[in-house]
Amino acid sequence: MNILVLFTYGISLRTWKEQGLIEREFKLYKKLLALNPNLKFTFITFGNSEDLEIQQQYNLEYFKIIPIYSEVKLSKNKIFNLIRTVLFIFQYKKNLKNIDLVKTNQLNGVWIAVILKKVLSVPLYVRTGFNPYLFAKYQDQKYYKILIFKILTLIGIRYSNLYTVSSKQEKKLLKNELRLNKENIEIRSNWIIETDYKSLEGRKKDSLLAVGRLENQKNYFQLIENLKNSDYSLDIVGTGSLKKELAAFAKKNNVTVNFLGKLDNAKLLDLYGNYTFYVLASHYEGNSKSIKEAMNGGCVVIANNIMSVLEIITDYKSGIIVDFNKVNIPDNLNKLTLNNELLNEISFNAHKAVKQFSLTSYATKELKDYFLLTEAN
Repeated sequence: MNILVLFTYGISLRTWKEQGLIEREFKLYKKLLALNPNLKFTFITFGNSEDLEIQQQYNLEYFKIIPIYSEVKLSKNKIFNLIRTVLFIFQYKKNLKNIDLVKTNQLNGVWIAVILKKVLSVPLYVRTGFNPYLFAKYQDQKYYKILIFKILTLIGIRYSNLYTVSSKQEKKLLKNELRLNKENIEIRSNWIIETDYKSLEGRKKDSLLAVGRLENQKNYFQLIENLKNSDYSLDIVGTGSLKKELAAFAKKNNVTVNFLGKLDNAKLLDLYGNYTFYVLASHYEGNSKSIKEAMNGGCVVIANNIMSVLEIITDYKSGIIVDFNKVNIPDNLNKLTLNNELLNEISFNAHKAVKQFSLTSYATKELKDYFLLTEAN
């Protein structure tokens, strides 16, 4: 079985390399090959011949990589590029005769995936880790952007044979918001790379770890204000447009905030093991991968009381759920640090709870999806 994986529109192997994502993203496909060596994967990227060099650099020779802009000239005009990528599919289809299934991981570019489905006469698998339409509504973006994401979502659901979302909440919201009655929407929660449990002994207790973009969604201003004049510092992994404002706000509130920048996934997984507490104050989230990774790393997660968190954490069993509008975080932390038995119990339970989201568990489900889709076609 040959699976054609379409990259997100505009994304290349170079992009993944710069973001430190290559090794993590290809772990899934390596695991799928381990489960079924008869699988073959072909990737269409929005890169140029440099992607082929990166392929060799990361020993990905058992995957076929097709960078669109090694075949099509990249223009400075976005409209020309859009047209050329569509034309590329028709011009290149003779080289894609043995494809059994088309898969894409994002809605941005789903129109190309739909064309591939039609041209190759194969099933389409659309997997989403979060829905940009719902996020655009949460962020109160301009109407035309919300409309575009809504249209892309409807296209993805309408023309896919299987459309997956990462949480029960997202499935329910999509069905209610878009008044859907299609039965092709399934839940496939975001996966994590499982590691061995590491106890809390020797970890930092006076520094909190947070991971996420430096944007309003993550609610860092309220988190910093909550830590005002306390003995707790905050270490943030991530980049974004609010770094200067957050630094100034932290100084004003007498809170030490260390901006750790962008880390590749392997370094991030090691970092969790240095902290007792991981904090997520977000106004909204999808099926948070960072919470799962922190729990897998044995951290005691303190998370805002939002629906997606409730699907992952059981309060005071595998984490702590609070209302950041009401709770005093330093007071809570002071009480928790006096109860080592409770902290150790939550830490161990958290690690155990996220085994259901392991890479092996997810890959097994996706492999079944492949066979169900191709057998039904």
